[in-house]
Amino acid sequence: MSDARTLNAAISRLHRWLRRQAIDALRPLDKAVVMLSDLEDLSQRKTSEILGLSVAAVKARLHWARLVLRGQLAASLGDASP
Repeated sequence: MSDARTLNAAISRLHRWLRRQAIDALRPLDKAVVMLSDLEDLSQRKTSEILGLSVAAVKARLHWARLVLRGQLAASLGDASP
């Protein structure tokens, strides 16, 4: 494997680890919403049914969680703009 490919692979692993750490730091219900909506690619309606929340609550929690994740990842990567 070339040096560039090795470096790219290491950076990719680091990004996955940082994303996982940021998701794990979310509140449990917000983490569940992100996991179902973004990682499992379920609709907000299906996510709301699984978690027993309204669709509006899923939308609000997903919005909040994404803001938190964006801020945590920006801080981890040294980017001042969320």
